[in-house]
Amino acid sequence: MTRWKSFNHRGDYTENLIDEVNALYDRQELALVTKVPVPIKVIEIGDGIINKAFFEKKSTVDYIGMCQGFGLCFDVKETNQKYLPLKNIHEHQIVYMNTFKKQGGCAFIICHFKITGGFHLIPLELLNYYWYESSRQSIPLDAMEEKGYPIPMEQGLPNYLSAVNTYISAKK
Repeated sequence: MTRWKSFNHRGDYTENLIDEVNALYDRQELALVTKVPVPIKVIEIGDGIINKAFFEKKSTVDYIGMCQGFGLCFDVKETNQKYLPLKNIHEHQIVYMNTFKKQGGCAFIICHFKITGGFHLIPLELLNYYWYESSRQSIPLDAMEEKGYPIPMEQGLPNYLSAVNTYISAKK
C-alpha cells in the first residue's frame, strides 16, 4: 500500500461514525451534512481498481452542511494521544474555516480521543489560538475539556449536534 493511501485513511473509523450520525440526522430532518469528496485525478485503472492517482488540489474540510439555519463546516480528526497534534491539521483548512465563519457559518473540528474513547468539538476560536498564538505544537485534551465542548455518545454514536447547539448558544 502506498503512503498516500494509508495516510488518507487514518481516520476512517471516526469518519464512518460521523457518516452514520449524519444519515441519522438527515432521516430525522435535524440537519443535512454531507462529506466533501477529496479531489483526485485518476491516472491508471486496472481490473476496476485505481492503481495510480494523485490529489488534484487541496481539499477543504471533511463535511459541510446546514442545521436549523446555520451553516456548518468541520473536519474530523482522531488521535491516540491526550492531545491533537497540529501537524494533523493543514493551514488551508484553517483559512477555509475562518472564511466560512466570516460568512456567518459555524466552523469546528470533531476530535476522537481513542485513548479515552471520548469525542470533543474544538471550536474555531480555540483552534485559532493554538495555531496562531500558542507556542505548542498540539491542542491538549485538558484545553478541550476546559474550552471545547464534549460530545455525548447516544446509542453508540457521537451526537455532535448537542455540542454544536451549546457552542452556538455560547457565541450569542
